[in-house]
Amino acid sequence: ADPDAEYAKQFATAYQRRIDKGLLTKAAASTLQMDISAVGSGIVTWDGFCDAIALWGDEGGIEDVALMVVHSKVMNDMYKLKDATGRPLLLDPPTAAAMATFRGIPVKMSDRVAVAASVYSNLIIKRNALAAWVNGEPDVLEDVDVLANTRVTAIHTLHVEHLYKRPAAGVGTKPGCVVLKTKAKAATVAVNAGND
Repeated sequence: ADPDAEYAKQFATAYQRRIDKGLLTKAAASTLQMDISAVGSGIVTWDGFCDAIALWGDEGGIEDVALMVVHSKVMNDMYKLKDATGRPLLLDPPTAAAMATFRGIPVKMSDRVAVAASVYSNLIIKRNALAAWVNGEPDVLEDVDVLANTRVTAIHTLHVEHLYKRPAAGVGTKPGCVVLKTKAKAATVAVNAGND
């Protein structure tokens, strides 16, 4: 493959991931926190999710939620949630370009979700709750380290991420993100003791 094209692609991906990380960090700093990590097994539940949404009170309901971001281990637990008839609550996407949905909300899986002492800070985010400002195209600077015989490249950009306190056109008093803190069930792996 063309090394310059690959180089540009990797820088673009790194740039996007940095902005994404900034948005996740801002969202996780929300003052609306529901910690169910010490309740029962501590894993994500339907009731825990509903209680988290209820933190918005009359300032937002399920129809205002745009996205849920969860760790891959929590996503696995969500895939195991079922209703009383055995139907899954987390539905697979209809196409490869779409996301799974939980109660009609798109769910994005990201291992960049904050984890502390095995507690996962999953994010439930309203529409228009987050914004990122960047100073345009990033500056890419190159130099050569003659002593190490290497080429050094750096990307520089100015960016700011923000969590709005009143995402609904300036109305309300609560931030646009709820942090649902959960644990994750340990994965069990069956081992075949027979000969393969």
